[in-house]
Amino acid sequence: MRKRFKSFLIRLHYLRFRLRKCAHCGLTFKDEDFLEIHHIIPRANGGSDLIKNLELLHLHCHDVKHGKKSTPTS
Repeated sequence: MRKRFKSFLIRLHYLRFRLRKCAHCGLTFKDEDFLEIHHIIPRANGGSDLIKNLELLHLHCHDVKHGKKSTPTS
């Protein structure tokens, strides 16, 4: 497993356990939810991969934050 991907999985697990709610919509995560890690300060703007610069979002909430159209499922 590539080091960056393994690090991503560790951060995802930690954030999901610690935060339990989407930083965008505030809803509690369910086991079947698709989640993404969002950089508060983008890496392109000098943001880091440290936990303090990351927040956990539902997939569709992450799309909304980035201005992408999202189609609701079910």
